[in-house]
Amino acid sequence: MLKPLNGKAIIALKKQDKTESGIVLTNDLESSSVEGSVYAVSEFYDKEGKITNTQIKVSDTVIISKFSGVKIEYKKEEYLIIDIDNILAKVEEEK
Repeated sequence: MLKPLNGKAIIALKKQDKTESGIVLTNDLESSSVEGSVYAVSEFYDKEGKITNTQIKVSDTVIISKFSGVKIEYKKEEYLIIDIDNILAKVEEEK
C-alpha cells in the first residue's frame, strides 16, 4: 500500500480513453485541471506544527491542477502524489 507523508495526498487519476497504440483520446485539450479519487492522505500540519484535520478523505473525488504533483505507477495503476494545499476543489453531489 502507498502511504503519503508530510501533508501529501495520493490521487488515483481518472482513466483516459486511449487507442491500442497509446494515443490519449480527449475532447478537452485546453483543460488545466484533472479529476481523480483520493487513494490515501497523510496528516496535515498547520503553520504552528499542529496536526489539523484535512477537508478531504479517502475516496473523495477532487479536482487538481493538471501540472501539479508527481505521477507514479503502482501495481499497473497511475497515481499522482500531491501537496494537500494544491488540491483545488472537492466534488460533492448536490442534494
